[in-house]
Amino acid sequence: MSSYYLKSLLDLKGTIQSIQNHAFTQSLMVCVTDKSCDSVITLIDELNTLDLPFFGGIFPEIIFENKRKQEGILIITLDYKVDNYLVNLDDEAKIGNQIELICDAIDQNANTTWIFVDCFSSNKTILIESLYQNLGYTFTYVGGGAGSLSFEQIPAVFNNTGIYKNAAVLAFATTHLSLGVAHGWSPISDKLKVTKTNGNSIISFDWKPAVEVYTSIVEKHAKSKFDDKGFFELAKSYPLGMVKVGGDIIVRDPILIKDNELVIVDRVNEGEFVQILNGDMNSLLEGAKNAKFLAHGNQNNKNVFCIDCISRVLYMNDDFQEEIDIIRGNHSLNGVLTIGEIASNSQTFLEIYNKTTVVITW
Repeated sequence: MSSYYLKSLLDLKGTIQSIQNHAFTQSLMVCVTDKSCDSVITLIDELNTLDLPFFGGIFPEIIFENKRKQEGILIITLDYKVDNYLVNLDDEAKIGNQIELICDAIDQNANTTWIFVDCFSSNKTILIESLYQNLGYTFTYVGGGAGSLSFEQIPAVFNNTGIYKNAAVLAFATTHLSLGVAHGWSPISDKLKVTKTNGNSIISFDWKPAVEVYTSIVEKHAKSKFDDKGFFELAKSYPLGMVKVGGDIIVRDPILIKDNELVIVDRVNEGEFVQILNGDMNSLLEGAKNAKFLAHGNQNNKNVFCIDCISRVLYMNDDFQEEIDIIRGNHSLNGVLTIGEIASNSQTFLEIYNKTTVVITW
C-alpha cells in the first residue's frame, strides 16, 4: 500500500506518474474532503487514464500520515483488484434486487467489501440489511457514510463511472482485513423503549415525547441547559446507545430537534431499547485503544487505516490528535472521518455505527 495526499489537482499529474511506477497496484481507494469536492469530476477523468478500478467518497475530513486534513484528496493504492458496483438508493423496493444481481456477479472467492454510502440516504439501512442477507457472516464489511457537515445532501460517492447522490459504491475483493470496532461511551440512563419513530427521527420513548425525555435526562446529568449551550454543543456528549444481544451497544448520534422530534444520524427502529450515553476524553481514548488492539491482535500487519467518526473530532477538537497517535502505534496512519461507520467481520453482525472508531489493518 502507498498513500498520496493532493492539496489540489495541481499535484495530480505527479501522483499519477508515481502510481504508474508501482507494478503491484491493482486498484485505488480515493477519499476527498468536502472542501475539495468541486474537483471530483476532473479527478475521475484523470484517474481513468490509469486503467485501474477505483472507488471513493466525499467526507468532512481525511487523515494522511497521522495528520487531519480539512481539504485535499487522499489516494490509497491497493495491491488487490476490486470489482466495484453502484447501488441506487432512490427506490426502497429496488434495492434488494440490485444487491441480489451484484452478489450473483461477484467473484465466488470474494470475501471482503468496502462500502461508501451517502450518509443522508434514508434507505442505507435497507442496503446494509440486503447485503448481509445475501452474503452472510463469513464476509468482512467495512466502510462509512459520505457527505458534508452542512447536512445538505450532495453527490458524495463515486467510482470510475461518475459521482452520485443517494447511492452507495461497493468494492468487492479477495483479501484479508483485520478489524477493530470500539467507542468508549457508557450508559447514564435506564433503558428506554422507542415507541414511535418517523424515519431518522424519534418521536417517543416509553410513549412520552422523546425530546422531553432526552433533554430532561441530559440536563440533569450535565447540570447544564440546552437553551444555554445550544442543542448540538450539549448533545455531542450524550449520544444514544442501542442495546443489543450480548450487551453490545451501538451508538446513535442526535444532531438536532425538528418539529419536536429527536433527529439522529442513523435510524432506530420502533421497539428497540436505547440508553443515553456519556463519555469523556479518557473513556473515548480507551475505546480507540481497544479498537487498535482488536484490529492488530497477534498479527504483524503493517498497513493501518481508520474510519473514525467526525463527531469524535467535534467532541475532542485538537485533542483528537491523541486518538490518532494511539491508533497508529508504530505505524503511519491514513484514514477518513465519516458521518457514520460501517463494519463487521465473522465475529459480529453488520452494523451502521455513530461516534465509533473502526481500525483496519492488513
